[in-house]
Amino acid sequence: MDVREEFEKSEHIKERLAICYFDTNIGCYLSIQLCDYASASYLNGAWYAFQEQQKKIDDAIKYLSRGGYTPNWVVQELLK
Repeated sequence: MDVREEFEKSEHIKERLAICYFDTNIGCYLSIQLCDYASASYLNGAWYAFQEQQKKIDDAIKYLSRGGYTPNWVVQELLK
């Protein structure tokens, strides 16, 4: 499963996907209804935040997979 599919599993996101779609050419969500910018804006903001958080998680996993002892405070700092 790719990152966007994981993002779109959320119930809050699914509700808005009924009236929006992801345009792969420009890399963002657009509204099916021209007058509904709020749902597309909500999805794009949530998608951006999700990707930023995922980068932190991926960095933490990469750091931890190097092996050796990792203090708990390091893990907490990476997940902020």
